[in-house]
Amino acid sequence: MLDGLFRPGSVAVIGASNNPFSIGNIVIRNLVTYGFKGPIYPINPKERSIRSFRCFKSVLEVPDDIRNLVAYGFKGPIYPINPKERSIRSFRCFKSVLEVPDDIDLVNISIKNTLIPQTLKECGDKGVKFCIVHSAGFKEVGEEGIQREREMVALAHQYGMRIFGPNSQGIQNSDPEVSVYANFTFVPMKPGNISIIAQGGGMGELLKLHLHNVGLGHRLYCSYGNEADLTMPELLAYYGQDPGTRVIMMQIESFKDPAAFLAVAAKITPHKPILAIKAGRTHEGSVAVSSHTGTLVDQAAMATAMFAKAGVVEFHDSEQMIKAAIAMSTQDPPRGKRIGMVTNTGGPGIQMVDEAVSHGLELARWSEAGRQRLAESLYAEASLGNPVDVVATGGPEHYFAAVDTLLKEEGVDMVCVFFVTAPFVDLDAIAAKIKEATAGSPKPVVMVVETSSEYYRLGSTACAPATSPSTNSPRTAPAPWLPWPATPS
Repeated sequence: MLDGLFRPGSVAVIGASNNPFSIGNIVIRNLVTYGFKGPIYPINPKERSIRSFRCFKSVLEVPDDIRNLVAYGFKGPIYPINPKERSIRSFRCFKSVLEVPDDIDLVNISIKNTLIPQTLKECGDKGVKFCIVHSAGFKEVGEEGIQREREMVALAHQYGMRIFGPNSQGIQNSDPEVSVYANFTFVPMKPGNISIIAQGGGMGELLKLHLHNVGLGHRLYCSYGNEADLTMPELLAYYGQDPGTRVIMMQIESFKDPAAFLAVAAKITPHKPILAIKAGRTHEGSVAVSSHTGTLVDQAAMATAMFAKAGVVEFHDSEQMIKAAIAMSTQDPPRGKRIGMVTNTGGPGIQMVDEAVSHGLELARWSEAGRQRLAESLYAEASLGNPVDVVATGGPEHYFAAVDTLLKEEGVDMVCVFFVTAPFVDLDAIAAKIKEATAGSPKPVVMVVETSSEYYRLGSTACAPATSPSTNSPRTAPAPWLPWPATPS
């Protein structure tokens, strides 16, 4: 079990510093800000305190990443470790983990790679079980780094410790009972039901940012880097068993153990969707992967075959993967392929029709009763076909009538609503009415909001979760439904 990694009771940060731009300082900030409930121990032999925490010289001194732990409210103890500091972010700083009087569940390490062996020995003597190694300079730099990585893992295993990383960003768990933000990134942590596994930290952060920009959060997050010890399949298995995870998104650069991935993924996908992007699909891309995490294997064709066999949905576009993940996390699958559309302008409506049909969806037909209700509720100039065009001056009541009518039609499996902002309509009122119309309906709905970035966020956030996901282009409107198999009517 990986509870010591994803649900730690206490965290020590080795390499903690009073420099606000250092990895150790940022980790402490995030732990505290997001409500970590356990103790935090900064480890630095040169500091007395960091962020108001007493600083320890070694993990062996600890009694029970720092900026992020603070910022995101980690409720456990936090122990900064730095031999040169007395305190960091109001935490007493320890020179070593050996100074900390209490047990430590998780250690974040952000020091020079040459100092890691001695640090791991101290962590082992302290009884630490999990170490997140942020430090780089291992497999990704060549033979010397490969040997350094092997020796690090072998040393950790002598003490029964597991290494997450190296060259890794860290982990997050937004469960309010845990609230651990044990990495050094910037996207705010907010509870959600989409979990993310990313080999590359930058790509993982962008996936979180996509969710944040439409007002959504995530559940578990990890960016595992070189995968020297703890493997991606082990992490995936933990996600599969997590009751708070409804959808899993993955960014994969290489497969260290393809057979293990296939076995784990195949067990998860029957009850929990896995969406994945394989980076390095071209030869040139695989060369770039080598310089990033130290692997050079052209695995694109193998990845596609494995994904298909295990029931993993493969994407080549992160935006489309995000839209699908949001749809799967907020709505039930459509019963079939029949789509009904609502728009307030003709051109984008036509484009939505083209995109939907080209992707295998079918245009729904209204019943006579449904058509009559539309005629009675909309302006005389409105088009009553598919898509329904409420015209540019259509207001909240017109959108409500159109969406409500389509959702009640037996011949409609899903609804796409297009809205382009205009100075003579009230975006907030229209969003509220669309949300009201969709409340309680089992049929999935997607919003297309074409407007400025500011209004897009306002509109899509106002409509969520009833009409999640939102997109800003008719071209991507069908994307959320494409990975879903239709359920029996």
